[in-house]
This record gives sequence, structure tokens and C-alpha cells, in this order.
Amino acid sequence: MSKRNGCFYCGAALEKESELCPACGQELRIALLVCVYPTGQHPAGTQWPLYPRDYTIGRDPSANDIVINDLSVSRKHLLLRYKDGFFQVNYIVDNKPKPELKVDAQQITIGNGRLRIQYLNDIDVEEYREEATRVFPVALSTANLAHKMDSAADIQRLAVDAVLAITEMDSGYFMTIKPVGGEIQLEVNAGRNADMEDIAVEDSPVSLSFLEKVIGSKGEIIHMDAENIPAKHLSRSIVKFNLKRILCVPLLDHTGQLFALIYVDTNTLKSLHKSTLCWKPALRMLGDLVAVRLQQLGGGQA
Repeated sequence: MSKRNGCFYCGAALEKESELCPACGQELRIALLVCVYPTGQHPAGTQWPLYPRDYTIGRDPSANDIVINDLSVSRKHLLLRYKDGFFQVNYIVDNKPKPELKVDAQQITIGNGRLRIQYLNDIDVEEYREEATRVFPVALSTANLAHKMDSAADIQRLAVDAVLAITEMDSGYFMTIKPVGGEIQLEVNAGRNADMEDIAVEDSPVSLSFLEKVIGSKGEIIHMDAENIPAKHLSRSIVKFNLKRILCVPLLDHTGQLFALIYVDTNTLKSLHKSTLCWKPALRMLGDLVAVRLQQLGGGQA
């Protein structure tokens, strides 16, 4: 049996359709599909978890597991066929996968962008576990403390501090989303730095183009390593502010609508070596629990 057929956490054997390990109960991800260059509505750095099953990629939301909204992409464009711990990538022609039309999984060109498959077992397991041991207690303790607090403003600062601690970035902001005259406006409610001090937006400008991508992402945690992307594919604001890494955590209300977000960034390289695969589940848990408490207090307004 291929090594990749085992659970990433405990090594137990997996069935093809598994999403949870039958032995340790952990969520399973055989690999990540990573957006290397922007494609459709997805910015570089977007990631999709891949479980041990087949996936289709294309333009039609009703016919695909992963949707690329680009007119140059076919209704059903690619098939990711899972077998023995790996994904084989083939083009789909006339709704039929063509085994002879294989695609390099590290260089998947689609639309004007590019994707690649990154297998979890290609990552240092000890590094992953060490980083998970650091970030999950931060997320859990912050969520627990937030549910004991009655001030939305204090919770907002606490949440930004936690995201900064997890990501080891330099500055961050809590922003609420307000529909005004048919448009969406962002209001900055709290700004913090890595020393847990209040800051203003003027002290550390944000990437507005990145925020637009987050608002259009329908609740995805978006993380960009700008250092690894050619400058021609970056927005002017990212280049101007010399940002190296950016991340946003969306906060959703009980209907699944985005009502606030936490934005963090850094222009240093200090966190780029970290194993970041465990960030998203920790940040998703933190964001969901903080969102519940803020909604209980009236929607997150300070």
C-alpha cells in the first residue's frame, strides 16, 4: 500500500471516500490544490483541500467540485482522478476524461492562471505537528475568553491579537462590512500590532485589492505569500507597501453572510518558513466562535 494511503496523523489505512480518519477521527486531506497564479475569481494563494476521491474542475458551478469562473475555461475542464494516494490530472473532452491527455500536476494551466497539487506527505510532519501545537491552544483560549467578555470592542482587539500571534505577522485590523447605497463599505473597528498595541490604518496601510478578493470569496480564509509570486501578478498596493504575506479571516453570521473580517499582513520574512497548513483550521475555528459571540452582542459593532 502507498504511504499516501495512510492517515497523515496516525498512519491508519483509509477508504477512498474518507474525510475523517476511522482511527483518530482527524479530518483528512491527502493534498492541497494551490492557485499559483490568479485564475478566474481566485487570487494566487487560494487553496482547496483534496480528499481521497475524484474531483472535476470547470466553469459550471452545478457540474464541478472546484469552480473557475473564466470564459476561457470549459464547462467541465479537468478531472483529478485519485488512485493509490496520488491524483492524475486529465483534460475532459465532450464530457469524457481523456487518459491520454495528461497534465503535469505541478503545472496545471487553466484559464489565465496556474494550479498545482501539493501533497501533505511532502511536508515535514514534525514541523506540522510542532506548529499545530503552537496555534491551536491560542485559538481555543482566545475563543473561550471571548465568550466570557461583554464588550464587542474588546473581543475585536482580542481576536486580532490572536490572529497575529498565530500567523506571526506584524499588523492587523478588525473590519465590519456595511452595505451603503447598494455598495459594500468597510469600517475599521480595531487596529493592532504584534506588540498588542492599538494602531491606525494610516500607520500600516492595507491592500484594498486583497480585501476585494476576500469579500468576493464567500467565506474562504485567503492567504497569500506575495514573496513567492512574480511582481507582475501582484496588485499595486501589495508592491507599493512591500507586503510579503497577507491573510484574512472571514466572520460569518448565522445565515452564512460575511459581516466582518480580520486582516493581517507583514512586510518581513520572519514567518515565511513556517508550516502554515494548520493555520486555516485553527483560524476557521477561532473565526466561527468569535463570530457567534459578536452576533450575540449585536452583530459585532463596538
